[in-house]
Amino acid sequence: MSARTDLDTFADIARGSLLLLIARATFFLCGLLTAIVVSRFLGPVDFGIYGLVFTLVTWLQVMLTGGLAGATTKVLTEHADRRHAVEQTVLAVLTVLGAILFALGYAASAPLTRFFGAPSAAPALRIAFLDVPLMALVGAWQGTLYAAGRYGLLALTIAAHGVLKATGIAALALIHALSVEAAFLVHVASSLIVIVLLMAAQPPRAVWPSTDLARALLRRAIPLALYIGVAQLHLNLPLWLLAAVMTASPATGFYVAALNVSRTLTLVPAALSAVAFSAISRAIAMSDEARAREQLALALRLALLLLLPAVALVSIEAEPLVLLLFGSAYGEAATILPWQMLAFSLFALLDVIVNGLAAAGMTVAPALSLAGLLLPAAALSLLLILSSAAVGAGVAHALSMTFGLGLVLLFALRRFRPFLPWASLGRVASSTLLAALVCFLMPSSGIWVVVTLAFAFAVYLLALFFLQELRFADFAAAGISRQLVRRPRA
Repeated sequence: MSARTDLDTFADIARGSLLLLIARATFFLCGLLTAIVVSRFLGPVDFGIYGLVFTLVTWLQVMLTGGLAGATTKVLTEHADRRHAVEQTVLAVLTVLGAILFALGYAASAPLTRFFGAPSAAPALRIAFLDVPLMALVGAWQGTLYAAGRYGLLALTIAAHGVLKATGIAALALIHALSVEAAFLVHVASSLIVIVLLMAAQPPRAVWPSTDLARALLRRAIPLALYIGVAQLHLNLPLWLLAAVMTASPATGFYVAALNVSRTLTLVPAALSAVAFSAISRAIAMSDEARAREQLALALRLALLLLLPAVALVSIEAEPLVLLLFGSAYGEAATILPWQMLAFSLFALLDVIVNGLAAAGMTVAPALSLAGLLLPAAALSLLLILSSAAVGAGVAHALSMTFGLGLVLLFALRRFRPFLPWASLGRVASSTLLAALVCFLMPSSGIWVVVTLAFAFAVYLLALFFLQELRFADFAAAGISRQLVRRPRA
């Protein structure tokens, strides 16, 4: 591969990743602000119910839309001459599937909430299920934007969705009208507004859906949906078991508080995985194995640059950070947060790798392997929850993600041969250790924790420049994308 092509390839993945990273960062920051408002307004018990309902519905949404988003990219690559037919078929398929899931979820709301020992949450769960078909439509449009490389418009709608939710929740809190049910009404209203924005920006085409394209989409979406569903089960299983074992307990609220901080790490795979999937798909379509391997290594390097310092610094400052965000009523969440940060960082790496494998046509084997871990993970979670409550759930979460990452690494090493950016990992780890030392030495009570974290991260960046993991020339290498990382050394 020529140096020019190599740079262009890197710029493509960096540009799309950074746009989506900014959008996802906005979305997750708004989500964190929403969680802070809800937690302080409702208290640990009701906040635990809110988190339980949120994760149940989100699991369905992500499994439904995520599988078809990736499948859309593959089908559009193979049927570039039928672009509009593919887009309309995706809309039709997701509309039908979203309606079916809504009906099933609505009917199952009462038994589900009784299982979790919170029958009063059934109305909130029914309202939340209204968001499933709406998010299916949002996911359909966003899938076509991913595939078309329209990252700017996609990023705008993602960020707008988060801002709308945060604004609505804050408004309800200000007029003292916030409840679990009202919070999910805001979610539904926000999705409706985003659909209107997407329709205005990219109106549906006057093209009929195609049954052959629907079959092609489903054939590729089902393995992806299987992986996404299993991965999300691993992420949510400890919380669901904790809620079932410790019914109406503040411990669930503590766990949800830590979860809302650590979940922000999922913005890394949210930004990187789809772009890497698209880039690797194109490389595989051109039978360019070296380029596919390079794209996966680049995506992992970007992930490591962001994940290592986040996990280390937030874990060190867990207690003052939790007290600042959620208040003294949630102090016990500080003991859960480091485990959750570790778990979500491992999941981020796992997700990037699995998307690379999916682009190369390997989805079922990793998904089935992760599914095989569900029963041991559930048993481990129950054992640790019974002995250590919410902290045990956090430890079990981290352990299950460790085993899961190990499994998918084996598949990836076999498919792509050596691809891990070991030299970058060493330089990033050294810079992270230096930043961690800064956290230990600086004051970190109250608002000072924000200053400490910001200063420590600045030290981290300076160390990366000193070790030549980052260079000033890299910031201009991709033009307006402001590429933050450079091409790995040979």
